Amino acid sequence: MTFDNALDLSDQDWATLDKALTGPGTAQVDVSWLDGYLVGLSLQPQPLTGSAWLSTALGVTPQDPQIAPLCERRLQGLRAALRSQSWWDPFIRAEPDEAGPATAEQLSQTLVPWVAGLDQALHDFALPQVEDDPAWMMVLARLYRHLPPDNDQDREVVALLNEAHPLSTLEDAVDELTACVGELWDLVPHPQ
Repeated sequence: MTFDNALDLSDQDWATLDKALTGPGTAQVDVSWLDGYLVGLSLQPQPLTGSAWLSTALGVTPQDPQIAPLCERRLQGLRAALRSQSWWDPFIRAEPDEAGPATAEQLSQTLVPWVAGLDQALHDFALPQVEDDPAWMMVLARLYRHLPPDNDQDREVVALLNEAHPLSTLEDAVDELTACVGELWDLVPHPQ
């Protein structure tokens, strides 16, 4: 199964969002960060109604009228893909030459905006029913290894994960991101 093309965003849609989010008077949010944030929202047991969450995500009320409908469409598509265990593609900014082998540090630098967006959504809209679940924390660790470590313990966890779950290409890393999100979806009780 694949992502519903009617709900997917085109390259032009992503460019529109990018321009709208980085113009004067905006939150200056990276579109990759926003996609990670939307994925975090898609994990909620109940869909968030309307786009009231947008001002929370962006820190400002978006002025461009195209932002909310594009975000809502992406959010709806992500939820549908996760519910049906379909393929979906995170929006990651990457240069064409990043398709080949890369170090763990290079991969993390590419993925950090997306993972930071996901992390922010999970902080803004917590999922208390799973936050203490060891399986949930392990999956988050696999994702959060791409964020800058805060202390020596975080650095040790990152080193262990890089050894146990090595990633050598951006494709590997993106596959790992989507697998982790699927595992997180499965851990959250969603109504049928």
